Amino acid sequence: MAPGIFPTSLTELNFRGGNIDAIGPGVLPPLLRKLELPNEYNHPLPFDTPITLEILKLGCYPIKNGGIPSSVRELVLGGEQIALHKGDLLMTLIRLDINVNECNVQLNVGSIPESVEIINFITAEQNSPSTSYCDELLPGVLPSGVKHLSWSFKDYPFTLSENVFPNGISSMTLDTSYYTKTIPKLPMSIENLVIYCTKFHTYYIPDRLKKLTVFYYRNVDQIGELPDTIEHQIIKTLNSDHSYSIYNSLFPKYLKSLEIIGNIQQSYVCLPKSITSLKLTKMFDVFDHNIPLETGFQFNILPPNLQTLIITNQNMNVQDISEVFFYNLPRTIKYLEIDNQIYTPTISNRLKVYKFFSSRFSRDLDYYYLHLLLLLLICCFGYILYFEVLFYKI
Repeated sequence: MAPGIFPTSLTELNFRGGNIDAIGPGVLPPLLRKLELPNEYNHPLPFDTPITLEILKLGCYPIKNGGIPSSVRELVLGGEQIALHKGDLLMTLIRLDINVNECNVQLNVGSIPESVEIINFITAEQNSPSTSYCDELLPGVLPSGVKHLSWSFKDYPFTLSENVFPNGISSMTLDTSYYTKTIPKLPMSIENLVIYCTKFHTYYIPDRLKKLTVFYYRNVDQIGELPDTIEHQIIKTLNSDHSYSIYNSLFPKYLKSLEIIGNIQQSYVCLPKSITSLKLTKMFDVFDHNIPLETGFQFNILPPNLQTLIITNQNMNVQDISEVFFYNLPRTIKYLEIDNQIYTPTISNRLKVYKFFSSRFSRDLDYYYLHLLLLLLICCFGYILYFEVLFYKI
């Protein structure tokens, strides 16, 4: 590649797949911020790599001390890196992604600098944070400054050691499917946890967790109870070919917001009364006229303090919803959305909910009520005029 081949204004450059020649001096644009090299790229970076470069994806060229520009804040390892040694990565690095499909780099204590706050073991596989990182991860390998970790236990051949996860982690994404060994109790510092699983065991869940998202590959199957500290919960099924049931023990006692995604059929569970926000997505037949309930709604009793209700992607005709459903909404409801139709954010009671569903009525019916109102006004005016004339004669 000849110098000047790329516009000087270019800020992102991505080489996708295949072998490319070594990038020589003067080739990279001076304002380049992001550079992605193919996994097969086996050459060092040019000495005049722009100082504006912040995001870098490397190929298979071995990382050496000083080989990464000090301006880089986010690094992606995509090639066949064998090992990272202490000092190979600079203390300016904030994020490290390791593509485990192509790179199972050996990590030792000190390999990852303390400045790193985000570590992701990534993959191109859909619906999963990663495939397995096959090398044994020992305590102290993950730096104490890590705030977010994304990792998979798929095919992980080792038993996880105690204290393998730093105590300062605040959010974590784990794929525990097919992992049969014991998972140690997660750090108490975690407030946001995302789990991919075939069966969800709760024994390792931290006691102070605030938000929990669970993706089920198969049936919705939870073993154990959740801590009462959880305020926000998302339940999603990844297999759209089957429908699954949910049950009361899935929900923490003091839940504030709940989102259910996927073809889930439940047996008229009673949701926690503390819920103020409820979102249902792709829950087919959530309105089912065959249900022996007056409202025809799968949730017989909505939480009494519910303020937000969103029901989307139901493959349904909104006009067929029973009016009783709207009348029976909690008086606290303020925002209602059904299949992208918003029924005002200022709803304060059941009568207003019913009023804002006037789209169910035809224009002729609206005209009928308008004419009836005009007739009543004329009658009232006539009576007033009659009594005034009568009073004048007296």
